[in-house]
Amino acid sequence: MTGYELLDFGQGRKLERWAGVLLERPCPAAVSDPCLPYTSWRPHARYRDSKPHSLHQAGTASRRRPAAMRPGAGTADKPSAARTLAAGRWECLLPLPDDWYVCWGGVKLGLRLAASGQVGVFPEHAQYWPWIERQVRQAGPEIEILNLFAYTGGATLAAAAAGARVVHVDAARYAVQWARQNAQRTGLEGAPIRWIVDDCRAFVAREIRRRRVYHGLILDPPSYGHGSRGQAWRISAHLEALLTQCARLLAPRPLLVLCTSHTPGYGPERLAAMVRQSLGLPAVQGEEIQLLAVDGRALHCGYAVRWPASRGRGLAAEKHV
Repeated sequence: MTGYELLDFGQGRKLERWAGVLLERPCPAAVSDPCLPYTSWRPHARYRDSKPHSLHQAGTASRRRPAAMRPGAGTADKPSAARTLAAGRWECLLPLPDDWYVCWGGVKLGLRLAASGQVGVFPEHAQYWPWIERQVRQAGPEIEILNLFAYTGGATLAAAAAGARVVHVDAARYAVQWARQNAQRTGLEGAPIRWIVDDCRAFVAREIRRRRVYHGLILDPPSYGHGSRGQAWRISAHLEALLTQCARLLAPRPLLVLCTSHTPGYGPERLAAMVRQSLGLPAVQGEEIQLLAVDGRALHCGYAVRWPASRGRGLAAEKHV
């Protein structure tokens, strides 16, 4: 992913460069000491979080609209429920650009400072986009992909750019609007993408009644959250049942399945077993998701399960994803 670098991490924080902008954010997985003296970190903006918890849980997991900080501004727009949930705030120390985005291939993903501490892209997911693209291109036209908990659309646009028809589902209206803006920025506003604001479980149930069939399934379930009508979601209570329902939507010989997890307790073995049993797929492969800092150190970012498993080596974490 062009425009992103993990510069340093340690003592519960990380320093990243996003398209020339340095951001400092909480990172519970950064338990080691930073490579550089902390006093040498000079970010454009710093996120202060008063509650120690997973960034994924505070941001996309909540699926509530975050107050976005205007590029170049030092104060946030009107606060929302997510600001209370996140219990944190951005401190802008230097001006931010008005047109701010990172790129992957021809895909352009807009960035902004959200009250949750997120910026609109999970960089550790970018290493899976080439795999999605290859699977779709090798399969040919008329491929249907279902992307659940789809956030701002990185995987959706990777699949669409390769020629797939994609259904993009997220319970947060702001996330779907953000994804549509990314499609416009990329030149894919006319691509065959259905943009759905809905609870993923409710949408899957309706698609089963409609007897829809998908060749691929992508999902990034949060630890907890709320649907578009306030339905409670907990990965521990609901993921296995959702996967079992998704099995009824998959083609007899599906093209791909990708499930990522940032939730403690959902390691590669447990996640792989759940996907294998719920979807009835053989040889499901689980793996750790990592990002490499510029100094070569690896930062743990969660786990992923893919099917079909890649031939040869697994996906390598990259310094510049």
